[in-house]
Amino acid sequence: MIESSEEVVKYLRDNPRFFEDYAGLLADIFIPHPHGGHTISLSERQQIAQREKIHLLEAKLRQLIHYGEENDEIGRKLHGMTLAILEAENFEGRLEAIRTRLKEDFELPDIVLRLWPLAQDYENRPEFIPMDPGLLTWIQESTFPQCGSTIPEGLREMFAQGDKLTSFALMSVGSPPFGLLVLGSVDSTRFYPDMGVLYLERLSEVIGAALVSDIPLAIQFGGKGETTG
Repeated sequence: MIESSEEVVKYLRDNPRFFEDYAGLLADIFIPHPHGGHTISLSERQQIAQREKIHLLEAKLRQLIHYGEENDEIGRKLHGMTLAILEAENFEGRLEAIRTRLKEDFELPDIVLRLWPLAQDYENRPEFIPMDPGLLTWIQESTFPQCGSTIPEGLREMFAQGDKLTSFALMSVGSPPFGLLVLGSVDSTRFYPDMGVLYLERLSEVIGAALVSDIPLAIQFGGKGETTG
């Protein structure tokens, strides 16, 4: 004699031909509708379960398509930025292309780009403003890219709109690193800790490759270097 629900489940699993032998039960047994209101047959319940599964799969597909379209758009913008950098005639033009494209194409209200060590003849450019030694040490010991709502106060102070920004993306520039790029957003969900960083890595690689020829001596020998721009 079957005395528990578990035994019923076990029996049906052990006897897969049961509903073939008693096919009429599928229409004769009624169970509560999953959304309330009335009872339905087992076969109707199975149809509802299949429809719900299809709806979930369709929603997942729409989400994947949306992510794919977003990635295509990011890739297009990154490609446009790369072309703008390549078309620039000198160092200052490359820096301007980076700033303009990031702000306009990627709709970022503010960015910070810092390069080191100092490149000869560019002492007055904001990219070469000396940083606090402690902050520079933190940068050199950190792993990038990083995303989130908090950054060291010394970095936040570098933004013109620092008090309005609520999320940030930080990435090193060059390999070995000779700079830091920080993107700021007023959207608290724009950059978050667990987000994918593939395009941020590609962005940092593009900028590093674009600027490395401008300060080769500074990078190689850790001192002042001549620029090609």
